[in-house]
Amino acid sequence: MNFTDKVVEIKDSQNHAYILEAPELFFSVGYKVLLGQEKNGFIKCTKVSHNGKDKLIYDISKFKTLETLMFSLKLDVILSILINFLDSIILVKNNGFMQCENILVSPDQIFIDCENLSVNLIYLPIYFEADNVSYRIFEKELKINLSVILKAYNEQNPYINAIYENMMDSDFTLEDVHASLKDLQLKDYASLNQRVGKKKNGNKGLKGMGSNDKFAGMKKRFLFGRKK
Repeated sequence: MNFTDKVVEIKDSQNHAYILEAPELFFSVGYKVLLGQEKNGFIKCTKVSHNGKDKLIYDISKFKTLETLMFSLKLDVILSILINFLDSIILVKNNGFMQCENILVSPDQIFIDCENLSVNLIYLPIYFEADNVSYRIFEKELKINLSVILKAYNEQNPYINAIYENMMDSDFTLEDVHASLKDLQLKDYASLNQRVGKKKNGNKGLKGMGSNDKFAGMKKRFLFGRKK
């Protein structure tokens, strides 16, 4: 499903808000499930009416984006943040009540509490028919965002580049990325060597995933056509 021109995104330093242009976009079950997910790293969502339309509001006033912080953080700190970030993603993947495709995962939409370095994410309770193809698109997008972050730390540890190169492999899953980052955090280089050695020659990589016929012409799930 394509949300172009159906969601209006409004950003400021206090709140991020999303106005749903069509009433059928709002998914009430997802909204109710989200209400209990703050402890798992998801920002509280408040639904209000805005000129007769559903408006989803997220209070981000006490957070900073990972985009603004990542170049000033030490490697051990960024590893902890990324591991916690992937913990939340994998939890959603496995819980059966939420779906990964509804999580916003670009560095400017990953929020960090500077007091405790906790990760806080926006989950949109929007109706979306998820399937294996949509998840693969989500995972590809997420790995691209992770690669941008890791690339900034390439020179601090030689294993960063190895993990980065493995992420180009479509068979290297988010769980593999998560485990590799944990190995690096624990300096378990023996396990990390085995894990990053999974990369096979001749894999399609992220670009290859995009060239697959199933993905030809497919667009991002959430295309916010208008911003205020």
